Amino acid sequence: MRRIVSEEEIEAILSKNKLINSENGLYRFPIEHEKSLLEKVRAGKYREIFVVDFDELDSYMGISTKNRFRKFEYTTVSANALCTRAAIEGGLPPDQAYDISEAMLQRLEKARSIQELHDIMELTAVLFAHEVYKNKSKKSSYVLEQCKNYISRNIFNRIYLKEIAEYVGMNYSYLSRLFSAKERITIQQYIQREKVTIACNMLRYSDRSIAEIAQYIGFQSQSGFTKAFRQWQCMTPVEYRNKNYQSHYTKSKK
Repeated sequence: MRRIVSEEEIEAILSKNKLINSENGLYRFPIEHEKSLLEKVRAGKYREIFVVDFDELDSYMGISTKNRFRKFEYTTVSANALCTRAAIEGGLPPDQAYDISEAMLQRLEKARSIQELHDIMELTAVLFAHEVYKNKSKKSSYVLEQCKNYISRNIFNRIYLKEIAEYVGMNYSYLSRLFSAKERITIQQYIQREKVTIACNMLRYSDRSIAEIAQYIGFQSQSGFTKAFRQWQCMTPVEYRNKNYQSHYTKSKK
């Protein structure tokens, strides 16, 4: 029958460890540093990752083992587990995260110096963060293409952000931030720009009135259309037509 460690035994171990740490003047490494590292992994900020030198870290650690190499080996294994979880939380598929974890543990098995352990720990965090970054980029590109496709198919109607968000299956606030970050303009500005592009062709090649064109491409008023047009073309629709109109019905001279 398996022996269960009693609460008294656990308390005795903890008390002994606290006493030793107190006598050695141990101050734990600030938890903010660990949180910062894991947040960078979650966010895919691989270029910002830096693991403090183990010599500096040593003064903040307890005596999990008297073997200094073994102590940092345990630390690196723990970091591997934490980074794996952070990467999954950042959107990396679990199977991909576990593959990276296993590959780094295999590399860890061959380490022969504390510097190698440090390098493996840092590389592990960077690899996880980089894969999270690539995964986010692929998802972002796909979502933005879906978003643009929806706008293109509905360009002659009034388009609402919530409708686009429902179509791509994403929170509309997050979609708005994502679109702005990638395209450098808001979704509303992108929609206006696309509508104005269509209006330019209609002004150039058709005889429809300004009011008809405004209504046709989904503006509520001619004044709203004129304001948007001026923003993107630096001139009014009338000025654009006067400058660029081309009639398809001009008879060729005999």
